[in-house]
Amino acid sequence: MPFNINDFSSHIKQSGYLRKNHFELNVTVPPILQGRNIERPGGSNSTSNVTRMMTFRVANIRTPQVQITGVSVNRYGVGPPQRYPVSALFNEIFFTVTCDRLGDIWQFWHNWTRSVFEFTGVADSNSGNVNSLPRYFSNFRDEYSSLIQLQLFDQIAQNNKSGVLRFDMYESYPIAITEIPLSWNDPNLLELTITMHFKDYTIVGSNVSRENSI
Repeated sequence: MPFNINDFSSHIKQSGYLRKNHFELNVTVPPILQGRNIERPGGSNSTSNVTRMMTFRVANIRTPQVQITGVSVNRYGVGPPQRYPVSALFNEIFFTVTCDRLGDIWQFWHNWTRSVFEFTGVADSNSGNVNSLPRYFSNFRDEYSSLIQLQLFDQIAQNNKSGVLRFDMYESYPIAITEIPLSWNDPNLLELTITMHFKDYTIVGSNVSRENSI
């Protein structure tokens, strides 16, 4: 069948397309940080307010990746190997978020990561606790994990809160905060790169049904 530019143009106009920059990430505060304030010199900010701030500051993110794992079995015991699926593997997601001028977003992720495993103590000059020792203690997973939602919007209905695709990642928690190189010669915005682990994910509303026949 020869290529027809009119058919191609009609198809694009009818079905449209998705853009990479029409997305929104919603982070649910984990139970261990709910109803808490992020303390800093000169003030504080609630954890729920910090997560609302991040809705407008996530610069880029990767969608969840799934990989089917399998084992190789030789045909008839001696022939060429064939691969048979046995399980599935999810990769961690990572994203960058632009920090606010007071550093509340950075402190939020620091304290969340610290609640997963207390790798460092607390330094609070106001209370006299200058440098407490870490406990090297891990909390229960249901205390430090939460729901992460990634929504993709189309060009027409991008203000629709439901979006066209929504990835729900369950029992998510941060496992890494990447270091940031600082330089007097670099005036760019400071962005944190966060790596998140999750237990399961789904595309909300996505399913397969039997086609009705007439």
